[in-house]
Amino acid sequence: MVEYAGAIVSSELVDVYPEKIQPREIILKYQKVRDYIGANISDDEIHNILHALNMGIKKIEQESLKVSVPTNKVDVLRDVDLIEEILRVYGFNNVGIPEQVTSNITYSTYPNPQKLRNKILDLLASNGFYEMMGLSLIESKLCKDALGLSDDDLVLINNTSNISLDAMRPDMMISGLKSVAHNLNRQMNNLKLCEFGKQYRKIGGEFEEKAIVSVLMSGMSGEESWRAKVKEIDFFDLKGIMLKALGSMGIQDFSVEEITNDVRFAYGLELTKSDKIIAKFGLVNTAVQQLMEVRQKVFYGELFFDNLLTLIDKSGVQMTPISKFPSVKRDLAFIVDDSVKFNEIEAASKKTAKDLLKEVSMFDIYKNEEQIGKGKKSVAIRFTFEDVDKTLTDSQIEQVMNKLMKIYETEFGAILRT
Repeated sequence: MVEYAGAIVSSELVDVYPEKIQPREIILKYQKVRDYIGANISDDEIHNILHALNMGIKKIEQESLKVSVPTNKVDVLRDVDLIEEILRVYGFNNVGIPEQVTSNITYSTYPNPQKLRNKILDLLASNGFYEMMGLSLIESKLCKDALGLSDDDLVLINNTSNISLDAMRPDMMISGLKSVAHNLNRQMNNLKLCEFGKQYRKIGGEFEEKAIVSVLMSGMSGEESWRAKVKEIDFFDLKGIMLKALGSMGIQDFSVEEITNDVRFAYGLELTKSDKIIAKFGLVNTAVQQLMEVRQKVFYGELFFDNLLTLIDKSGVQMTPISKFPSVKRDLAFIVDDSVKFNEIEAASKKTAKDLLKEVSMFDIYKNEEQIGKGKKSVAIRFTFEDVDKTLTDSQIEQVMNKLMKIYETEFGAILRT
């Protein structure tokens, strides 16, 4: 600048270096270098490569050495970074390819609890549910008032940090309703919540711990808009998602009974298979809702996770091809006692026409004491028949329908409506 631009030097050179950067020191093990590279590099060769990279060796021990990394190597932070530098100089082409590859075979038990849990929760999430995580601690007084439990039923704890939370939750519904109340108080009125957790009780002096997948639904089925109508969530919305969850695990051919002697539910269904309860779901009892300060209807369901694990078939979900032959639908209306349940009609139907009957559904119920009698009801059933091998004829369908009507007359005292 002085020679070509006529500059005048006004001061001496000044080096602004307030905090000197010291070379990084890394401990490097010889065997780790050989294991990671996959070649038998000698200790001396490692030293030579490091010297060639201007890396100082400060201390050499029998199994390792301390390497001083120059400050210009800002990306060399760990021993694996040093090994990468050594491999680069040593040469990838000098690393031999072994003739044999060895590996350890690992396996897990079937069904895998973690995978099954994720499968259920993923299914619920894909159907619009939000996963929540409630506290495992709860107020014992709340459990006593809502469920009629006593100290002998509860797992009590001495919680010095919060004396009100003095029990492990005995039921997933109670903690779930607390979440519902919390959301409703913040104008979140349309709720679809799910949770995987555990509930704890004392049974005969022994501690019992159960894993539960809980489902709660409340409010409307969606947000109101100009192009789509929404409806209030009902029991059948909950039933649909519960059966879908069981179907995804290949759980079929279970028994269905109405819930009795359960103070939590106003009404609902209990599903059992091999004498094990696999699911319960229904409308939450009004008294329980009021106690939890929930001001709108809530539908609650629970899957008994531990029981499901023991019932899942190792063959998994069974798939059947769609028939290339057309299905045939028939409707039948008959009068039965009010005590006859649809699941009884469904079971009798499938047992009678199991080879051809693919679906049974009830699309109408009618009650009128003057027209059909006291304690009676008229039910309309739709049957779907299908044969995977051939097209069904009218005579075949008539034979099956006659058999079904005889079974209804014999077992349920049904009277055909014309």
